[in-house]
Amino acid sequence: DPAYALELLGWKTRFSLEDMCRDQWAWQSGNPDGYPQRQSKSA
Repeated sequence: DPAYALELLGWKTRFSLEDMCRDQWAWQSGNPDGYPQRQSKSA
């Protein structure tokens, strides 16, 4: 329940748990290997 965070910290959620789960699922589905590997800079 985010009400305690609002009371204690003055922090209010912008997204519901359903929104966050849907967005995470969409990202993971579109990026099954996660973030791309960084290319190391060779000297």
